[in-house]
Amino acid sequence: MDTIIKVCGMTEADNIRNVDVLGVDMIGFIFYPKSPRYLYQMPRYLPTLAKRVGVFVNETKENIHMYADRFGLDYIQLHGDESPEYCRTLHSNGFRIIKAFSIALPKDLLAVSDYEGFCNYYLFDTRTARYG
Repeated sequence: MDTIIKVCGMTEADNIRNVDVLGVDMIGFIFYPKSPRYLYQMPRYLPTLAKRVGVFVNETKENIHMYADRFGLDYIQLHGDESPEYCRTLHSNGFRIIKAFSIALPKDLLAVSDYEGFCNYYLFDTRTARYG
């Protein structure tokens, strides 16, 4: 299995450019207004080498479509409580999906099987009171 390197939470054009030329696979942009790394405006530079990932938390499908078009996103990372059906719908609309799961106990991994077939990657994160 190949290793994928994703750097997330980028907001400043110079940082994005410097990370892009390092050869990482993906650069993530946070489109969750409650995050301190929320990207509220278009940076002066967007990755040309790395894939662009939009990170969303319980966002509407309409807003995901808008951000995907505006930022030329290659992947949609869903970091909230999105259902398998929600992911299936986005996937059937042509989006490549990364679904994040909050993990505290081994049984938390059982939910992953419900998302098989319409998520391209899974991301496992430590369970906290907040997202991410």
